[in-house]
Amino acid sequence: ICRPILIQERVLGAILVEGVTPNVSAESAERFLQSLCSQLGVALEGARLRRIEERRTHELSSLYEVSQAFGAMGDPYATYAEITRRLAQIFHAQGAIVLLYDAKQNMVQAQAPAFGAPDEWIRQIRFALDERFLDLWNPNQQASLIINDTRLLPKGIQTTLERYQMQHLMGAAMFGRQGLMGLLFVTNHADHRKFNNADSQLLVVLAHQAALAIENAQLVETERASRQQ
Repeated sequence: ICRPILIQERVLGAILVEGVTPNVSAESAERFLQSLCSQLGVALEGARLRRIEERRTHELSSLYEVSQAFGAMGDPYATYAEITRRLAQIFHAQGAIVLLYDAKQNMVQAQAPAFGAPDEWIRQIRFALDERFLDLWNPNQQASLIINDTRLLPKGIQTTLERYQMQHLMGAAMFGRQGLMGLLFVTNHADHRKFNNADSQLLVVLAHQAALAIENAQLVETERASRQQ
């Protein structure tokens, strides 16, 4: 006997029973399975909704903490460190990198410090937003990226990621007053799962906050330098 586990006409699974004992009629077994499937459907749906609510609570808490932390930053180096540390914490990731965009050269350059890799390697990540990269991801048209094959990436970042065994990557574009400011990359979930659309949507929101923090840090650094002259 096989009965589906349903919730609002949506199939969640099924229960298959074989070899009903002789003293139990098929009709009784079916009624029992029907009742069991109904209860399981309600329980599974309740568990799913609780997970969604827990994730939303976690996201809202993370966004609040990040906004408070980013607002207190005043030095670019400390800002990059805090951004990447927070991203790794929120996404349970093994790596996180800030890359800034140079519009005149059409290049992006990774900024040290990053999370999960030493500064000397991070500073080597530099690549053009050329046709090959834009075929993979155009940040001006698509806010985020999820990729599970690092061989598709530009050689500079591909070499560094593979050196630190970072197989899965998620990216989001940062925009400032002058347009595209840079990119955020998060790599390798600590639980070895792939990043999903919910992760990328949250990263897009965090990228907006990161862009504001970086712009503020750059302004503070410019003002500090002008006072010293």
